[in-house]
Amino acid sequence: MEMKAYIRQHFKIITIITAVIICTCLGIASPVIIAKMQPVLSEELKVVSFKMEKDVYEYTGEEIEPKIVKITFENSKNEKLVKKSDEISIKKYIDNQNVGQASVEISVTGYQGTIVLDDAFIIRPAKANGIQIVSASREMIELKWDEVSGADSYSLYRSTDNGQQFALLAESKELSYQDTDVQPNAIYQYYVCASVLIDEQVVFGDPSDTVKQYTPLAIPVISAVKNASYNTLRVEWPVVAGATGYQVYRNTVKDGEYTLISEITDGAATSYSDATCEVGKMYYYYIKACQTIEEVNLYGDASAVVSGRTTPNRVGLSGQSTDGNTKVSLSWKKVSGAQGYEVYKNNNLVKTIDNADTLTWSESGLAKDAESNYKVRAYCVVNNEKLFGSYSKIYQKEVTIEYNYGAISEELSALTQYVGRSYVFGGTSPTKGWDCSGFTQYVFKKHFGISLPRTSGEQVGRGTTVSKNTRSSWKPGDLLFYKQNGRVSHVAIYLGNGQMIHALNSKYDTLIQGVDYYENWDPKTTLYCVKRIF
Repeated sequence: MEMKAYIRQHFKIITIITAVIICTCLGIASPVIIAKMQPVLSEELKVVSFKMEKDVYEYTGEEIEPKIVKITFENSKNEKLVKKSDEISIKKYIDNQNVGQASVEISVTGYQGTIVLDDAFIIRPAKANGIQIVSASREMIELKWDEVSGADSYSLYRSTDNGQQFALLAESKELSYQDTDVQPNAIYQYYVCASVLIDEQVVFGDPSDTVKQYTPLAIPVISAVKNASYNTLRVEWPVVAGATGYQVYRNTVKDGEYTLISEITDGAATSYSDATCEVGKMYYYYIKACQTIEEVNLYGDASAVVSGRTTPNRVGLSGQSTDGNTKVSLSWKKVSGAQGYEVYKNNNLVKTIDNADTLTWSESGLAKDAESNYKVRAYCVVNNEKLFGSYSKIYQKEVTIEYNYGAISEELSALTQYVGRSYVFGGTSPTKGWDCSGFTQYVFKKHFGISLPRTSGEQVGRGTTVSKNTRSSWKPGDLLFYKQNGRVSHVAIYLGNGQMIHALNSKYDTLIQGVDYYENWDPKTTLYCVKRIF
């Protein structure tokens, strides 16, 4: 009775509480009921394809969270279903921070559960940084760069045309590389890319900035230090490819500090004349080649040191034969830097003159038919050492020989035996062949005992000049010299009666011709002079 009375008294409150409890229970149970009514995603749908906002992202060190654009599914009835981004929720990103492949766990509206999209996108290596030239030489350029997180390897590219085209130079797992395939005086540019192998595919990061390097010039080589005069040394070298100039350094001892004595701005220069030398003193030289890079002059390594010293100038010798060719008188001009002179006869020293102001010497009582050659050289003394200049040109004593021209003519008749002998340029013998001056040299030595110089240009200086325009004054045995292009180019022996014998050329060999016929036959040559040797 009391319970019933309590219920009646509190009926409204009990009713409200009961309603709240019922509603609460229904609210908790409804999602479970609804969920049990939805199909399971992994059981009902199979992923055919999917499209991400981007397939490849660059490594940043942070988590990467791309969006899904759409997914194409296939249901149990083999029907294609396309779900777009508003129907897709990303529940979790897998491996989305490091270089490599990342996966995505998703849910789809209208389905319970989740599914994983394996390898949904790629995280590629970051841009390579820190590339720099460590060192550079004519033979090698060394580079290095910073490590890129997650990279398996690095690809180094090079340009040899100032950045117009780049080609793969090397692949390396290291953070440095030595390029040994370089040339002096060249421009090289480089960049590097990090890479990683993902599913048998190489994925590259962005290329680094480009670095440029000029290789130095080749080291110059001094080919010679020559004596140019008593106070001048000429330093010579071959052209250095790419050089825009040179520096010349000098010292009076091999070791120690060298002084810059000349800065040459012509890259094609191959010599420098140092006209500030003391005669007989030793000087040491080296040079540097200059290359101009972006309007800045850069000088490379020095050449090896080469030394030289000056000597007195060459004597300018004059001479004459007098007293029926029984006396020879020599004279010369004073030589700068000389302290004295030496006189040679037939290559033998016959007189030392210890006075720089004595400029003559003579010898008498000579046989008029004797042949003698004279030359002179100057000298100076430095540190008790005698230093010599070059020999003068040779003065040859004139020779007087009385000949029976009838006998000469008879001897000349024997020259017919040489007709048909071969012409060989530079030859001097009847068996191996001869040229024009080789023929005359052989004949005069063999048949007359007279030594002639080797070439026609030298032979023309011998003997006595006979009028070339008065043929009646010519005698058998006279030498006929012909000129072409301003120089003595041919010599023949006059036989008399307007005939001459000579070694003409490789086509006609040795033959006898009329003088007039030859001169008309070869209009390029003109008779220069007639010389009597006897």
